[in-house]
Amino acid sequence: MDILDERVMKLARVAVSGTKDELRKYILELSKEEEEKGNKEFAKSLNMLTGNTSIVSLGSKEKSFLVVRNEFNFVKHSNQEFWHNDKRFTYIYDFLKYKKNLDLIKVFNCFIYGRPGTGKTTFVEELSNKLNKNVLNISAASLVSSKLGETQKNIKKLQIDIENNYHDSIFLIDEIDSIIGNRDLEINDEYKRMIGSFNIFLDSLPKRTILFGISNKINFIDKATLRRFNVKIGIDEIDEEQFKKSLKNEIEKVGSTFDDVLVEKFLRLLCKNLSYSNIQEFVSNSLIFNKSLNKVFLDFYEQLYGVQKYDDLKNLGFTIKEISNLKDVSFSTVQRALKGNL
Repeated sequence: MDILDERVMKLARVAVSGTKDELRKYILELSKEEEEKGNKEFAKSLNMLTGNTSIVSLGSKEKSFLVVRNEFNFVKHSNQEFWHNDKRFTYIYDFLKYKKNLDLIKVFNCFIYGRPGTGKTTFVEELSNKLNKNVLNISAASLVSSKLGETQKNIKKLQIDIENNYHDSIFLIDEIDSIIGNRDLEINDEYKRMIGSFNIFLDSLPKRTILFGISNKINFIDKATLRRFNVKIGIDEIDEEQFKKSLKNEIEKVGSTFDDVLVEKFLRLLCKNLSYSNIQEFVSNSLIFNKSLNKVFLDFYEQLYGVQKYDDLKNLGFTIKEISNLKDVSFSTVQRALKGNL
């Protein structure tokens, strides 16, 4: 039995009778062996099977500014088809799945902007999953340096990373405003040169590059930089149905009750104030403080708009029965209060 056969047999034994941790450990050992032999791409593929989100190895002493994002974080959404019913997602997927379309526009640079927690990063991660591509995160923290001229040098190294190794992946710059702000603001000459270097980097991307920039602060982005993104998507609001579906799934997992009608009313009232991160917040508050989800919603609403009296809730569209449930009082108490007897 040769070395390859022995490795295959061991892998099979661990897969059949070993634990997940043992299997992961052995695959990482194989990855290290292949990297030492110079099989960088094979080692990277093995590494990704383990869910490892490490810095991509370039086989050189230079650090890389690309981080593999192969463990998708959907803020614990109940399914991985979060964006599949969105028309923008469908159009982009249909366009990108054919490489010949990329030849028509050279590169696909998409800028996604909007308030925090509305699923912007999830959009990219789910798209990469459907296209069966890696997401390589361009680390802003690694790129930006306080040393004079160092950031521009880092951007040039990043360009080499992309050209030589990863031009068939999806690149993601999250919080892009941390790299490139607006040079019209009061910033020093070094920062202006850095923005110029970044714009040159965007102009020099290899053919068929797919790059997404994400920001909560579109007004902070340099106008010349924005012009270099040939697609722009604004995502400022959550999808009510998806939020409700995900919240219901999570709340039922922990054995709490879910009132469809009341939740829908609160969602209509709060849609512009909610983000998908609130899902876990609401579930946690329900569990920790032993409250119904309806009361958690009311607490959240009152944090924004102040304490709601019976007539306030009635004006918002809640029935007497719903108000009594939310306020923990009897039906007759609410009824008398609304008639002016209390």
